[in-house]
Amino acid sequence: MWSFAGSLAALWAVGTVLLCWPRFSGAWRRGLALAFGLAGLVFLVVALNTEGSRASPTVAVFLMGTHYVTATAQASASLPFYLLSGVCLLLGFAGLAVGDELAGRMARHYLAVAILWSLAITALRFALEKTAAPPVLSQLVGVTWLVPVVGAFFFLCARAEGGGLSSVLWRLVVYALAVRGGILLLMLFVTTRRLGSHYDISSLTLVRNPLTGQTHEFVSGSVAQFLSLAALPQLVAWPIYTVFAGLMGAGLAAIIEASWKHSKLATAAGVEASGDTSRGEEPVNARGR
Repeated sequence: MWSFAGSLAALWAVGTVLLCWPRFSGAWRRGLALAFGLAGLVFLVVALNTEGSRASPTVAVFLMGTHYVTATAQASASLPFYLLSGVCLLLGFAGLAVGDELAGRMARHYLAVAILWSLAITALRFALEKTAAPPVLSQLVGVTWLVPVVGAFFFLCARAEGGGLSSVLWRLVVYALAVRGGILLLMLFVTTRRLGSHYDISSLTLVRNPLTGQTHEFVSGSVAQFLSLAALPQLVAWPIYTVFAGLMGAGLAAIIEASWKHSKLATAAGVEASGDTSRGEEPVNARGR
């Protein structure tokens, strides 16, 4: 449990860095680019020292209910680390190549940037599953866990623009439909071509609905299977989750911001009161002398 919590915290930290990256100064962006490059070299060293092969199951979950093993990927045990090394080195190169002007445009179009990052993370998860990455790693790399961070990010950006909760809500709805729509297209492509991974639902012919408790039977590759197991969850259930989880992240960001402002005001008031006391004591000390 603690290992998962630590991994989740690391994912949130990386997600925060990626979302806020265009808003950092040039020096900070270059420093982060070097950090990603260093991480890429670490993954490369791990890959070079990893031998053998690995068989890893890909697990799908229907509406956060029963877990289903949709396929088993087998590949060199070092392949996922080569993949992560390439991703980190690419991020490092991009961080050094992007200038202030492009970073400024990305900061202004933060909704589109959040959508693109989320789709890129989805593509990375698919690649990790195909390279037989450990299930805990491939399941952690996904947009589901990133939603609270996105909600907090939208809240801070909306506040900077003078917007309120309605602005955050609107952006969360657009984000949810765009990202889940992209995932649905990926599921359609992967399922029709039987490429494996948890995005391939062709093997799910007996599925239990966790909400009703009923078990439904589908013909592999049928329209009914795709509509029930892909389209309906991705376009209805998961967007609802995204909006609510994003609003929770925005609420947490609002609480932290209010606490930080209150702390600053209290500190400033304390400093001012201390200065007034010192000025009040000065004439007394002068008469005493």
